[in-house]
Amino acid sequence: MSDTVWEFHTKNFKVAFEVMPEWDLDLSWDEDGSIREGLNSGQYMAFVAKVAVYWKGLEIGADYLGQCIYESPEEFRDHIGSKGRGSYFSDMVRAAIQESRKTLNETPNMRKEA
Repeated sequence: MSDTVWEFHTKNFKVAFEVMPEWDLDLSWDEDGSIREGLNSGQYMAFVAKVAVYWKGLEIGADYLGQCIYESPEEFRDHIGSKGRGSYFSDMVRAAIQESRKTLNETPNMRKEA
């Protein structure tokens, strides 16, 4: 089950940023325990990020990134001030759109309707 954090709509498509709980979190790198403490206190949240492209309600492209630890999903969507440079979120949007284009190109009937 995922929660939609952000959506962008065009005439035929929807791009959505969704998050879901991270159930397999690896904190082996958290040597001083500060991240675990932040997660336990609610300062941070751990989630799997998903950017998906939908056409007529059908997911036709997606990109996932697990092990995300941020104060909020909005913080993960950090491209606003940086113009997308070095942003996981912006990279995920590009990857999901690229996959959706591939899906449309490989499925001629979908391409005609889009």
